[in-house]
Amino acid sequence: MCGTKQMVFGIFLFMTVNGLAQGTGVSFKDSWANMLAQDDHEKNFRFSHFVDSLNTLVGDLRPDSVNGNMPAGWTNASNETNSLVVMAGVLPFDSEPDRLIWMVQPQSDTGTASVFASPLSSATEGTQKPLLRLKNYELGASTFVSMEVSVGSLKVFELPDIFSKVVLAQLVASTRDDEKLELSRQLWKRMELLLEHAPYFDQDFSAYEKISTLLSPDGVLKIITWNVALENGTNSFVGGLAVKHDGKIEVHELIDQYPSIKNPEQASLSTKRWYGAVYYDLIETRYRRKSYYTLLGFNPNNRFSKIRVIDVLTISSGGKPHFGNAILEVDGRLRRRKVFEYSDRASMMLRYDAGEDMIVMDNLAPMEPLFENNFSYYGPDFTHNGFKFEKGKWVYYNDIELRNPATPRRRP
Repeated sequence: MCGTKQMVFGIFLFMTVNGLAQGTGVSFKDSWANMLAQDDHEKNFRFSHFVDSLNTLVGDLRPDSVNGNMPAGWTNASNETNSLVVMAGVLPFDSEPDRLIWMVQPQSDTGTASVFASPLSSATEGTQKPLLRLKNYELGASTFVSMEVSVGSLKVFELPDIFSKVVLAQLVASTRDDEKLELSRQLWKRMELLLEHAPYFDQDFSAYEKISTLLSPDGVLKIITWNVALENGTNSFVGGLAVKHDGKIEVHELIDQYPSIKNPEQASLSTKRWYGAVYYDLIETRYRRKSYYTLLGFNPNNRFSKIRVIDVLTISSGGKPHFGNAILEVDGRLRRRKVFEYSDRASMMLRYDAGEDMIVMDNLAPMEPLFENNFSYYGPDFTHNGFKFEKGKWVYYNDIELRNPATPRRRP
């Protein structure tokens, strides 16, 4: 990494409770100083163990003794009700993007702390001490606490709600289906309120790494999705749409029904009957003053096969979302969505290629002719196909050459 230095922030949150966990005698200050003294290679080697050890290292610190026990270069802040204390520090790397680390200490004496880490890609101004801001606010009957981290004049991290992050961490760590589904429901209730909150409509929710968030370029639509992996190998999907309409934000919960939709490529669906997937891209197109939001999604499906899907979302003049506009033309027939099922041992490429101005994908074929239509044995065959938006339709082209700028052949 050259030019302006970047930083890693370790952010630790403590609930004001009694009886915090006892440490092992290792000083947090000494452990942090030891990490600072390492080169990039050694920091990477020790990083996972260091993050895992933070629960114990910080367990000796009580909220009322934070100032006297913080390592040099660290700072702290409290929210308005003094129920949260946040400490932040900087761990620099020389040759790669630095990381953002934060740990949430639960209110329960018996709870397990959650530690998070992610790269920090925003450039910072030197090695200044970070500034923390916590803010309480009410949505519905629930209390939310937002957090911002700045260095100099640059905001490097924003978390709309600390408690949603805690619930998400508990969901990821859970191993029981009933607990996962309950935590997912709790998370949705909070995310629903955040979607309705106008100041956060343009926020990409990137701090919630396990939640996919997409914003339409026209500023009309925001969609969030995530999956819950179940013990039997299947998946349940959760999500919601926020639509700006007539000066208001209307939120629609997505009700997953994908296992019961027998002919998904011809099904006209709604938010209450949704072909569930985690959406990872949104392509906005317009034709005759109508907007089409084409979604690319992934579904881990089950232990035998995975699914990728192209779906088309439209918004009516009254602001109502609809899934499955029949604008995907394949072999002269219009389809409402395109579903690709393939072996759980394979990987499939499905993405929008800006250079080709097409949705491009691997062609899937059975490993042997005897496995025809048994999609658990399908995988890429090293050829590629695509869809190109033409006069209000996504038109299918087969056997395209992605490295060739020439016009692709339309399937006869």
